[in-house]
Amino acid sequence: MSEYEQWLLDGNVDVAIRLLRRVASQAARTSTFPPPQGYDRWNDEAVDELLVAMIDKKGGVSFVVDTLTSVHNQGSAERYLLKAVQNFLKDQAKATPHGKLRNRLENLLGNDARFEAVTSPDHGWSLAKSPDQWWQGDLTVLHRAALQVRGVYILSWNTSGPTPRTSRTAITTVAFAVLTVAAGIVRAEDLAQVLLERFRHEIAPETIPGLPLDDVDEPAGCADQEPEHALAGVSAEQLWARLTSPQISEVGG
Repeated sequence: MSEYEQWLLDGNVDVAIRLLRRVASQAARTSTFPPPQGYDRWNDEAVDELLVAMIDKKGGVSFVVDTLTSVHNQGSAERYLLKAVQNFLKDQAKATPHGKLRNRLENLLGNDARFEAVTSPDHGWSLAKSPDQWWQGDLTVLHRAALQVRGVYILSWNTSGPTPRTSRTAITTVAFAVLTVAAGIVRAEDLAQVLLERFRHEIAPETIPGLPLDDVDEPAGCADQEPEHALAGVSAEQLWARLTSPQISEVGG
């Protein structure tokens, strides 16, 4: 019997949470998004950390019950919850220093005639009139190219408003050097990661501990088990224990 069918029988919220945990594990472990701070890979605890934040943002676990009420079978429930988790992962990624820098590059490189944006089949950057081929080499080569650029500095890094001229010059100069070495198209997320590592002390000093130079946007956690079996047999009590009363109260405790 599926979780959806079990929930139809008695409306047990524990069953709904168990379904959410399983779907979230699948979404997290098969994505390229990094786990929450403090985890070096996606495991059961990291998935629960993600769900606590997601449930808090949505105002309580009632959204899971609302989902099961609005769908008609197990498949539609899984697809709806999977999309919700994926969207939350994307929102969290956009709020990271890497995500913010990637967004800023849209303006910094997009308004510089030396660079060209690529949107298909993935988002990427290349130099104008550069070969129409995607970089397939080792990203550490691009990291080294960024580190070899001297004489550019970020004296201040604002979180909103126009990027200061010296910071703009530093970012675009290093980006130009990296793309010259690549001699092709570099994925936007990879270029942002290379630039972040080059200027991490200035852009995101709070993230320096525990982050190696070759930290790139590869899948952050390798599952110990197949995604569909992850968390199988684990009750939702551990997750319930981490939720606050307001997070639970909307479904009647």
